[in-house]
Amino acid sequence: MSEQIEGSAETEVSKSQKYHVFSSWTWKSFVFITIFHAFHISLFLYGWSTIVNSGASLPGLSKLKYSVLISRAAALPLSLDLLFLLLPMCRITTTQLRLLIKWTPLEEAVWFHRQVAYTLLFYTVVHTASHYVNFFLIERDQLRPEKAMQIHYTQAAGITGHVMIFCMVIIYTFAHEKIRKQSFEAFQWGHRLFLVFLIAAWTHGSGCFVRDTIEPYDITEPRKFWAHCVGYQSWRWESWFSVLYILERVYAHCYCQRRVNVSKVLQHPSNVLEIQFDRATMNYKAGQWIFIKCPWVSKTQWHPFSISSCPYDTYVSVHIRQVGDFTKALRDVFDNRINPAYDMADFDPSLRTTSIIHARLQAQETPEILVEGPYGSPAEDIFGNEVAVLIGAGIGVTPWASVLKSLWHLRDPRFAKEGHRLKRVEFIWTCKDLTMFEWFQNLITSLNEQSLALEDSDKSIRLSCHTYITRRDVASSSGSGYDMGSSKSKNPVLLQDLLKRANTATRARRQNNIHTGRPNFNKIFRRIRESLEIAQEEGSLSGRLRGRNQIGVSFCGPKPMAHDIRLACAEMTTKDIKFRFKKETF
Repeated sequence: MSEQIEGSAETEVSKSQKYHVFSSWTWKSFVFITIFHAFHISLFLYGWSTIVNSGASLPGLSKLKYSVLISRAAALPLSLDLLFLLLPMCRITTTQLRLLIKWTPLEEAVWFHRQVAYTLLFYTVVHTASHYVNFFLIERDQLRPEKAMQIHYTQAAGITGHVMIFCMVIIYTFAHEKIRKQSFEAFQWGHRLFLVFLIAAWTHGSGCFVRDTIEPYDITEPRKFWAHCVGYQSWRWESWFSVLYILERVYAHCYCQRRVNVSKVLQHPSNVLEIQFDRATMNYKAGQWIFIKCPWVSKTQWHPFSISSCPYDTYVSVHIRQVGDFTKALRDVFDNRINPAYDMADFDPSLRTTSIIHARLQAQETPEILVEGPYGSPAEDIFGNEVAVLIGAGIGVTPWASVLKSLWHLRDPRFAKEGHRLKRVEFIWTCKDLTMFEWFQNLITSLNEQSLALEDSDKSIRLSCHTYITRRDVASSSGSGYDMGSSKSKNPVLLQDLLKRANTATRARRQNNIHTGRPNFNKIFRRIRESLEIAQEEGSLSGRLRGRNQIGVSFCGPKPMAHDIRLACAEMTTKDIKFRFKKETF
C-alpha cells in the first residue's frame, strides 16, 4: 500500500509544498523517542562508569584510557538496539500488543524499526572507531602479544565485527528510499543479510577480547572463558526478539501464508486493478491488510495492500494502483491471461473511453497468488470512537472501503452487532477526477440510500460522505493548500457537466456532497466540533465519550497531506474536545 500512496502523492499534494522532517511525528513519537534516547544515554554513562570503576581488572586495556572507555560504553546502547531491532517486524505480536499498549509506536512499525536502525548506526560508528584506535594502541604500546591485523582478521571480535559492518553497508544502502523504489528486489535481498548480521552479533564476544588476563581465551575453553571473560555477553538478551521474529516467520510460512484462487479481476479507471479471490478460511477485521506475492512476477517479493472487502463479504479483495514495477508487472500478468469485456460508460470521451473492464480469467491458465496475513492497522481503532473522521487521498480510500462496507452491515438491523461505539462517521475523499470516483460510487450510493432510509432512526450510525475533485482543469489549486469549494474551474461547462453526471450516478443528492478544490480541514473539524458541542448540550452524546470527548481522525494518503491534517487536529483541539490523529502505515 505504501508504494501506491507514494505514487499518488503528486496528484493530491502540490509538488512545491514543503514540510519538515518531523512534521509527520505525533506527540507519542516525540515522547517515545525522547525516552528512547534518554535510556541510550543512560546506558552509555553506565558503561563508562563501570569500566572506570573496574579499570584495574582489565590488564593492558585499562591503559588505553578514553578509546576503551568509549568503545565499552557504546556497546551497551548497541546491545539495546539489537534487542529491539526486530520487534517492530514481529507483526503477529505487534498486532496484539498495539491494542494493549496504546502509548507505544507499534502502530507505526516501520517508523519504529527505522529509529532503532538509525540509533544502531550511530553507536556502531562510535564503537567501531574506538576499537580501531584500541587495536592500533595495543600494537604500538605492545599491551598484548598480538598485532592489530591479527585482532582484525584472526580473532572472533575482529572477524564478526567486520562481517557486521559489511552487512550493514549492504542493508542500509539498499534500504535508501530511491534505491528501494527503483529495485525493491535488491532491497529485499539486502535485508536478508540480517540473519548473517545477527549470528555475527551473537558471537561477537566469543573471542573474549575484554578479559582480566593478558593471555587470550575463547569459547573453545569454556571453563577459562567464563572465569576470565568480563564482557557483557549481551547475546543472552539480544536474541529474545530476534528469535521471536524467526519463530513468527516460521509460523507465518506454515499457517498464515496460503495460495488463493483468483475469482475475478476488475480493471478500474486511473490504473486501479481490483483482484478478488476466495476467502476460504481467512478471518479478518475491517481495515486490516495483507501481504501479496505473485510468483509469476517475482518469486521473492511480498507487498502490503489494504483489504478493500469487508468481513461480511464472501470473498477478499484488494485494489492496487499501478505505480511501481511490481504493480505494473502484476497488471501485465493478468492482461496477458484474461478475456476482457468492455462496459462503455456515458462519460466525457476526453477523459477516457471505457468505464470498467470486467476481466474473465481463462480457465486453463490462472496466475498464482499467495497471501500472508491479515495484520492489524490503526483503521481498526475507529470502532472504538463515538465520532470518527475517515480521510482518504486517491487510492488511499482502500482501507476505508472495507470500513464503510462494514458500516453498511452494522446499520442494517439484520446484521447489526454490539461491540462498537460508533454514532457518527464523517468520510472525506479527495480524488484527482471523477474517473477515480466511479469505481467507488456503488458503495457510496448504497450508503447514501441507506442513510436516507434510516434518517429518522435514533439507533443508526450517522454517516456523511464528501468527495473533493482536485483535477486542475476542474478546480484550480490555490496557493494556501486546501480551500473548500473556493476554487474556480478553468472550464465551467466541463465542471457543471461532471458534477451533474456525478450526482446522477450516485442518485442520493442529499447525502453525497461533491466539492471542487481541496478540503479545508480547519473548517471541517470546526464544524464537527461545534455540532458535537451542540449534541452534548442536548444530551444525545452525554456519557458515551467516557469523559475524554475524543474524535478519532484516521487518514490514508501522502505525508504532506497528513501533516496538514495533523496541524488542523491540533488547532481544533480544545480542553473539552480532542481530535486524535492516526495515519495508516505499512
